[in-house]
Amino acid sequence: MKLKTRSLYFILGLLSLANGFILSKLDFFGFLDGRHTISFTLLGASVLCSYLTSITVFLLDYSNRTQLIVVYACAAFAFMSTFFLVSQSLQPTIILGCLYFLFLLYVYKESQKRSLLYVHFSPREIFFPVMKNALIFMLALFAATSFYTAEKLLATNRLLSPPVLKTITQPLVFAFNREFTGQ
Repeated sequence: MKLKTRSLYFILGLLSLANGFILSKLDFFGFLDGRHTISFTLLGASVLCSYLTSITVFLLDYSNRTQLIVVYACAAFAFMSTFFLVSQSLQPTIILGCLYFLFLLYVYKESQKRSLLYVHFSPREIFFPVMKNALIFMLALFAATSFYTAEKLLATNRLLSPPVLKTITQPLVFAFNREFTGQ
């Protein structure tokens, strides 16, 4: 195995570990509660890690095609292990790990298709269209994370707290006041 291939495997593993850590740290309900603001740094880091993952997957396609599914499974396992160590919940870890594996496979297939269409390799032609469509997988990862966080909050009877209700109903109160004033 070449040094380039090993280094790409290592980079993919590090990016998978980083993605698992970042997604386990995102707390959308803490934003709604008013406990903290949503961390745009974590969201940006998640998108950046996903973009770098797509570049790494694309480069791995040209290094060794025989073991790529095993490599992607190992990367998904690295993602799952980091996510589990931080979040301490098994069911979302398994589901998010499967979604991450599907994300890697999707990026692999689409970047391979796009690279066959173009002679000039540029990020604008290959990676940006793939990441635009792969954003659906990232949104699915965010939605699954939010679902399991909501399930955990619902089990402890803390899902609908006064700050959450205030955040949700504040635009409605403004609209109702405007309508009543108009009448």
